[in-house]
Amino acid sequence: MNKGYRVLCLGANKPESQALWQLLAQQVQELGINPDEWLQRWHTEDYKKARAQGEIPLPLAVIYWGNQTQTDLDTLQHIAGQGIPLFPIVSKNDKDTIKEELPVVCQDFQCTFQDQPDWRARLANSILESLSLLRDRRRVFISYKRDEASAVAHQLFDALNGVGYRPFLDTAEITPGKAFQPLLMQQLVDSDLLILLDSPGISQSDWVKKELDQAEDQSIDILYMIWPNKITASPERKIRESLALGTQDFVGDTTKNVQLHPGTLARILTQVEKMRARTVGRRMVSLQNHCRDAAAASGLTALFQPDGLMLQKNGAPRAWLRVIVGIPGSRDFHALHQSLPKLPVKMTAMYYNGSGIDSDWKAHLQWLNQELPDYSLDENTLPDWLGCVP
Repeated sequence: MNKGYRVLCLGANKPESQALWQLLAQQVQELGINPDEWLQRWHTEDYKKARAQGEIPLPLAVIYWGNQTQTDLDTLQHIAGQGIPLFPIVSKNDKDTIKEELPVVCQDFQCTFQDQPDWRARLANSILESLSLLRDRRRVFISYKRDEASAVAHQLFDALNGVGYRPFLDTAEITPGKAFQPLLMQQLVDSDLLILLDSPGISQSDWVKKELDQAEDQSIDILYMIWPNKITASPERKIRESLALGTQDFVGDTTKNVQLHPGTLARILTQVEKMRARTVGRRMVSLQNHCRDAAAASGLTALFQPDGLMLQKNGAPRAWLRVIVGIPGSRDFHALHQSLPKLPVKMTAMYYNGSGIDSDWKAHLQWLNQELPDYSLDENTLPDWLGCVP
């Protein structure tokens, strides 16, 4: 099995290419993965060599730097027929520019436009998603006090939706007749990041305190957006990331109907994009460390892989444990099943943190365990499964 994750750079040899590569390496590092060991930068010659040998090693993502001479057409044509993720980059968001800088074969792919803010960070995260190093469920939880920050919360909800996230906002996501607290906590468990609208009266909200406690329990990073002239409501908590807002960051005064200035909103989106790989990485490392300790208690050695652990006994591979950030879904079962032919073991499962997951969803996962050949495990069922590893 070919080890590593490859990013193939085609098209123009632009100075921005090195900056993007450095950002990719940094994001991989924040995921707890050594980029020197796992991330490979490919060029046209590398792809042609693999093609001549009859097998293109996966996973592979392709960047095409738009240029008016439209180079690397043969390689690009072959890639387009292989179903490999392709990320065209053009200088600006303009139909004529797309036609001038991109070959026809990749004009139907979603482009990255260099005249848009934060294009590097968004592109880097999209590439990591295509390599399955970041999950493609882009979820953010918005925590706020309704009578103080409702307008800002809804404004942020719309802005996050506009850049490909699925944000959670209680008034927008919870329908009448549903149990409020269990669903709220389940949505938080499945989020990449919590944004706290740290308004003046936030410390009076018991709901917010519970959300912050759950986020810390799950190793979910919190972005504090601190209202003007206010000391954060949570001095006892370790604040990793914060944005101190001034009166200039708001349109109007700081009453409950206030909204954020468009420039401030763009700043927040930038911060969210930068934090995402870091918080997912922290959660992955935390889960892997728990599994490694549990494996050691069962007499097994756990070897680190980017998305899981290879469990060994007496130096021989015995089982594969895929680690899931957030709540497992059908696509996670499918990804595990697809990896089986490549694994040197027959015993496989995936592990997730079950804290905060709704009882109905847990029952659903238990039913899937009975119907599918692959298992999902939480902190309660992991020790018994490890005890069965031959």
